[in-house]
Amino acid sequence: MQPDSPPASRRGPRFFYGWLIVAAGFAANVAYSEQFNSTYGVFIAHVGADTGWGRTALAGVKTVARLPESAMAAFIGPVVDRYGARWLMVGGGIVMAASFMALAAVQELWQLFLILGVIMPLGAVCLGGFVTTVAVANWFVLKRGRAIGIMGMGGSFGTMLLPVAAGLMIEAWSWRLAWFAMGVGVLLLIIPAAIFVRRRPEDLGLQPDGVDQSTEGTAPTLSADQSRRREALLAADVVWSRRDIVRSPLLWIMASAWGFQTFAITATNVHMVPFFHDLGAPLMVAAAAVSLRSGIALVAHPAWGYLVDRVPIKPLASLQFVLTAAGIAMWLLPPSIPAIVLGLALFGLGGSGGAVVSEMIWSGFYGRLSLGAVRGIAYPVQNVLGAFGPLGVGLLYDLSGNYASAFVVMAVGSIFAAGLVQLARAPKPPAGRSTTDVPLDVGGAR
Repeated sequence: MQPDSPPASRRGPRFFYGWLIVAAGFAANVAYSEQFNSTYGVFIAHVGADTGWGRTALAGVKTVARLPESAMAAFIGPVVDRYGARWLMVGGGIVMAASFMALAAVQELWQLFLILGVIMPLGAVCLGGFVTTVAVANWFVLKRGRAIGIMGMGGSFGTMLLPVAAGLMIEAWSWRLAWFAMGVGVLLLIIPAAIFVRRRPEDLGLQPDGVDQSTEGTAPTLSADQSRRREALLAADVVWSRRDIVRSPLLWIMASAWGFQTFAITATNVHMVPFFHDLGAPLMVAAAAVSLRSGIALVAHPAWGYLVDRVPIKPLASLQFVLTAAGIAMWLLPPSIPAIVLGLALFGLGGSGGAVVSEMIWSGFYGRLSLGAVRGIAYPVQNVLGAFGPLGVGLLYDLSGNYASAFVVMAVGSIFAAGLVQLARAPKPPAGRSTTDVPLDVGGAR
């Protein structure tokens, strides 16, 4: 396997190629979101009614799915750094699409666990998760927050559209045909998108953000402040060994903090539609509620991206955890439309903020050159914590007959994460790193 090669010819950087990487990442995140818990939650009631499988078992599939995804992440992280994301996205898309098509034929519970819990995650992690964010982060420095925010809209767009689309397909056809159609959708999104993916701007003779100060008149002009921030952020672009990464306290603080949020988000996404359905809402109304949450996140993603390029990152990190906790707390109140809608809005704001803020911290502290390796190590830790969300909430529901105790656990965990992230400090540079450290006041870096 060789690194991605540049196109035979290119024009001057009036249009920066990095925005094509953002567009490809957007499409990949839409495809990746097809296996998100929010869409899977639409299937739970129908699959359970047809097969007799309990809600704990059906939610447990998504817990199992986190394990192979986590194991795979450790291997693909260095691959993204060395070769880029293109062929990972293609291979992962094919595996994910084939898995959806195979789900249309499941007859036994073990088949559901094998396909949805083992095979599909191995493909999904290759086209979504940290793979696309690493690809985009490599192309931007000053505009990294905006680029990641725009790309992240793909996941929100998918979770806004797909639950309703899945509900319509289930009611019009069946849950089996709906799953088959989703497999076709993955292929239609991933194959065209992967064509444009390249590893880094340097592979095409470009610079991050499209800045090329050696080519007068064809590149953006930077102000003195922008130049200072850009140089400071680029100072983090050094190679980190696995040993250096594992020994840095920041890795464990970040992975633990976002692991608590992942627990809350994955659990809530799986059980949100059943929760609203238990309140008496029809399937389509419950699916629309999930779409409302995702629609708010869709709008909020670029707003968070704009903020993290300009505001110190740690207060924003705590803010998005608090918003997540506040959204969950709204569902503990006596059921009412205002409380439910406000909870969805706050939950959507917090979740979208977490997706952007976390990626900015990883890239701001560790730089671009080993970002895939860093994320490949942290991703399993974060996922192991998140893996217990769907199963744990399912168990609490089966024991108590409601979601109240589970919501308390998730809200408290998010508040704990808000405090934990304030302990984050710049990791000790590995030997050979530039003596210019990344200052705490660089917009988006801290």
